[in-house]
Amino acid sequence: MPVMYRSEILERIDEVMGLSVWRGGANVHEVAIENPEYFPRLVDGFRDADPVRIAAALSRAMDEWAADAQSDGTGRPGVVYAWFDGQAGQLRMSFVSGDKGAIPFRIRLRFVSRIEEIVAEYVAGEDPVGAAELNVFAREVPGTA
Repeated sequence: MPVMYRSEILERIDEVMGLSVWRGGANVHEVAIENPEYFPRLVDGFRDADPVRIAAALSRAMDEWAADAQSDGTGRPGVVYAWFDGQAGQLRMSFVSGDKGAIPFRIRLRFVSRIEEIVAEYVAGEDPVGAAELNVFAREVPGTA
């Protein structure tokens, strides 16, 4: 399983920031499959990664993705979202067309208001096995139509 050192997470987020989102058609699952990015598990012993810097970098990347999605000319709304995949130990980010209700998970979602909450889960690296809900930070992209 890939792992990441504390300095590499910021470099990886910067790489993702420059990527374009794929809007595709109206199939939410197809769009969700095309857009996920992940940041591998932090190496044990390197959990002193600065969560404030990670959260700021991830927030900038989400802003870039939202701006890219809004400029695609379709006028459709969308949502850029981030979560901690505890099973894989990965911080993840993706995009889907639609609103928060379009995020395609089979578990109840708990939308958090601060991206730092998601990053804290990632840095702690604890798998919330059996959790009844998944914490998600979402940034909505307004439609123009």
